Amino acid sequence: MTQLLGRKVRVLVARPVGFSKFDGNNAVSIEDLRVEFKVTKTLDKTPNTSEVTITNLNENHRRGFERKGLKFLLEAGYESGVQRIFIGDIRFAKSVRQGADWRTTLQSGDGERAYRFADLAKSFKGGTKKSDVLTELVSAMGLGSGNLEDAKKNVTGEFVNGFVANGDVQGSLTKVLDSVGQGWSIQDGQLQILQRKGFVGNTILLNENSGLIGTPSFGAPKEKGDRPLLTARTLLRGNIRPGRVVSIRSEQINGPFRVIKVTHEGDTSGGPWYTTIEAQTA
Repeated sequence: MTQLLGRKVRVLVARPVGFSKFDGNNAVSIEDLRVEFKVTKTLDKTPNTSEVTITNLNENHRRGFERKGLKFLLEAGYESGVQRIFIGDIRFAKSVRQGADWRTTLQSGDGERAYRFADLAKSFKGGTKKSDVLTELVSAMGLGSGNLEDAKKNVTGEFVNGFVANGDVQGSLTKVLDSVGQGWSIQDGQLQILQRKGFVGNTILLNENSGLIGTPSFGAPKEKGDRPLLTARTLLRGNIRPGRVVSIRSEQINGPFRVIKVTHEGDTSGGPWYTTIEAQTA
């Protein structure tokens, strides 16, 4: 695991262009200060969240980060390279003096503004394909289209009596996808559409050589009738996201599992530096 040595973090804060765009060229970049973070990602429709605390930002940055309408990007990993951990809209920023240090906390939601404010008022005539309505709703949402093109292969049928989108886009999006047995979430500024037991991307191997910590264990199902939840922890892995499949290789548990929740925790000054997953048998 020598490739996993040496903690490294980069924080970028910038004004967004539209709901989803991030202008890294005009961003404030923080790399050499102490950064503590906790990121929680799920397959739920409500935005994923992060809380990041940066120690000893200069006064201009402390004040600047409290402005409204800022977008936040967190990358973390190792000296060999960092991965995107979170991107989102800053909900709240506050700086507090603790002894000789200033600690600035940023709370953010992934796709927060799109989820809350994107709206559309449009009527679709009878016979319109559900996949065409879905395409228009995703465009109006203002997020990255994610896996839309692949997901549309499973969006069949038409609205015989037409469809009316009037108000928040996320509500209309839910109605369309519910009608074809699919769900959606926002993952790093991109829309992710999945069937109930569906998954995206390639399988990620987790064993002691790739950072698996301790022994994974089973707990209670998330919902009645679901399969038991597997909990596993690994050294920080930003590429593990809800909807991915991990292949666990341990002394007691082996097999593929579909990730439904991810928690990334880190502290560049020696605290936690790991990823915890909850997953179901794939």
